[in-house]
Amino acid sequence: EVCAELCASGRHNDVGEVVSHWSLDQMLDATGCGFDLLDANMMSLVLSLRVAYEECDKKPTSWPSCVRKDILKDNVSVVARNVGQVLASCPVTDVVPPVL
Repeated sequence: EVCAELCASGRHNDVGEVVSHWSLDQMLDATGCGFDLLDANMMSLVLSLRVAYEECDKKPTSWPSCVRKDILKDNVSVVARNVGQVLASCPVTDVVPPVL
């Protein structure tokens, strides 16, 4: 939510500093290797950041390279499988993760 608020207020360059604590580039490389190891919350973060990055007029260079490069197009099957696994494991009464 913090990243979305920063983007909404036009402070896109500050997002890189906020997400640096999660070390996304260490979890994922520019090809998407490691994408299948992300949990639903981290996948949600990467997907949300990619959407926000696409909506930026001036693309910030401080964001993780796994967000700046379009790694999602080559990993659609991994995303779908992970989302399916999360959905299958959620009882009806549980809160559904934001990525879903």
